Amino acid sequence: MDAHVASEFLTFGDWRFDRHARLLYRLDGADSSAPVPIGSRAQAILMLLLQQPGALVSKDTLLGSVWPDTVVEANNLNVQIAALRKVLDVGRATGSYIQTVPGRGYRFAVPVGRTEETASALPRLSLAVLPFKSLGGDANEDYLADAVTEDLTTNLSRLPGALVIARTSADFYRGRSVDVRRVGVELGVRYVVEGSTQRLGDILRVNVQLVSTETRAHLWAGRFDQDIKHLRDGQDEIVNRLGAELGVQVIEIESTRSARERPINPDAFDFFLRARSAFRNQSTQSIELYEQALQLDPSSAKIMILLARELINRFLNTGPNHANPDLIDRAGAMISMAATIEPNTEHVIFAEGFLLRAQTRHPEAITVLQRLVERAPNNSNAFRQLAICLIMKGRAGEAIPQIRRSIRLDPLTPNHRFTCHYMGQAQAMLGHNEEAVGWHQQALAAAARDTTQWRAECYLFMASAYGLLGRQSEAQRALAEANHLWPYATVRSFRPIHTVPVGLPDRAILPQMRRIQEGLRLAGLRDHADEEANSNLPEIDQLHADLTGRTPTSIPGATTIRTNELADMIARRRPIMVDVAQGSWGQSIPGAVGLQGTGIGIRFSDARQVRFNRRIEHLTDSDLSAPIVVFGVNSERFTGYNLALRLVALGYQQVHWYRGGFEAWRVNGLPESDLQLQEW
Repeated sequence: MDAHVASEFLTFGDWRFDRHARLLYRLDGADSSAPVPIGSRAQAILMLLLQQPGALVSKDTLLGSVWPDTVVEANNLNVQIAALRKVLDVGRATGSYIQTVPGRGYRFAVPVGRTEETASALPRLSLAVLPFKSLGGDANEDYLADAVTEDLTTNLSRLPGALVIARTSADFYRGRSVDVRRVGVELGVRYVVEGSTQRLGDILRVNVQLVSTETRAHLWAGRFDQDIKHLRDGQDEIVNRLGAELGVQVIEIESTRSARERPINPDAFDFFLRARSAFRNQSTQSIELYEQALQLDPSSAKIMILLARELINRFLNTGPNHANPDLIDRAGAMISMAATIEPNTEHVIFAEGFLLRAQTRHPEAITVLQRLVERAPNNSNAFRQLAICLIMKGRAGEAIPQIRRSIRLDPLTPNHRFTCHYMGQAQAMLGHNEEAVGWHQQALAAAARDTTQWRAECYLFMASAYGLLGRQSEAQRALAEANHLWPYATVRSFRPIHTVPVGLPDRAILPQMRRIQEGLRLAGLRDHADEEANSNLPEIDQLHADLTGRTPTSIPGATTIRTNELADMIARRRPIMVDVAQGSWGQSIPGAVGLQGTGIGIRFSDARQVRFNRRIEHLTDSDLSAPIVVFGVNSERFTGYNLALRLVALGYQQVHWYRGGFEAWRVNGLPESDLQLQEW
């Protein structure tokens, strides 16, 4: 194997471009090991311009080279040039790298250098397992190839000293014709493992190859048949043979998997594999499949942990408006049960840390996840979750190295948009506004199919950063995008809405978020929602699933109360005050009780309904005539409305909905105090 194959890089400003692999890297002190994503058309255009720095390259030349044998409109070229500028010119103070010559073409406006680097700088034992191909022609058997790929990746990550790229990044190459040398450059690895599976009756035939990304040489190949009921034995064989060929002594890897590590029941195992495949494809069926597998093999800790992780993901990724606390309760039960079967395993420890993060128990989560990354240095998810917890504790500077490590291990993950968002949020909290803009631009570029509220949050962070930089026109454009996607943000209510569906933000984060709020104020975001705004919407007598939006001014069975009326009522009658605490900053009206989750727009489970009834009975001494005031953030949230409907359904006769919410209370300069959440 030739360890000195060179890559030629074209360097300019803060950038370098690999002319062979056509990959773009940033050189401004950030982690330059992962390429900055740009499309293939943009790569080709940049290549042409870099080869002729300072020279005019006509539009016809660019169109003919990038779209050969295809007639396209000139606007396609304009779109690609704009995309390149959006990436290259972030933070650039003096003009664009790409200069327009009106009516003629484009010119690359800065000098371009050339350097060569050898591939021997790659980590000695670094590899990626590319998605195995299913050769049977039956799409229903694809999950078997997925299973081999994922478990092989997991096993190889335990090789001592190895850097193994996460499964989610390797999955980027599924179904593509790939050049392994380019894969090596994109992922920063020296080897790739390729393979295929084919089901022949009860036999699974596995072919596997180890390939050098530096020379494209096939270093080792093997083929073996395995009884489908004993698939795990075949995967162990792959790991052991590959480790032997690389000359690395395999330690701390069990040669024979314990019966508890994987389901024994073949039917349960089949459900298990299908559920993992469904999860990777973002299918909503994964929870149901894991549950079916667990019914068939109720002692499998592996299934329990994967089910728990999917429940937590469902809780977090539906957003704070739809977060169902029952999912967290179920996940906690699964993790506790798994921990009694397989204590202190990597999967159990990660699930424990992930659950603590979802419960906003950040100090405890940090302790667990720090222990895990020391033990499992290739667990990209652990680094990502640790970073989120550090951010939420106000320790953004400590979070950034964790995010970089996560990106290094898993640069092409479908979760890249979230990773970029967390990095952008950390940079914003440190006052690194240029960097915050750049990372949120990457998040948005990777989030074309994501929820409008999440994309709006990215734009809001960008608007704040631009505002603090004094770039008012850019701040206003970002704010306009945010308001178009989700027109319910206010300066007073803004907080990291996507990452904290429950709990209260840590006090350490508040000064940093206040700075971001000031940027939003400078960008022109409205200060608060109008308590008196008349939506002309009819009152509804059902829970409202979407918690954000224009609300009616009246509610069946209850009374809408305004700020001045509430202040008078508190002085005269001392009503029971209940803050639903969804999106709370941690302060509230003095004397209010915080009952988080009571304003969700879905029906409670039977057990949760019983707990809710008992808590309300305790607050009211079971007096159905007791005056109760319920409220949320502002007049554009349905949380207080939903809680009022629940109380009316229980028979309470004096329910008051404070439509303006705590935001209106604060706008009027009235007293406030720290909010204490109560369990229920």
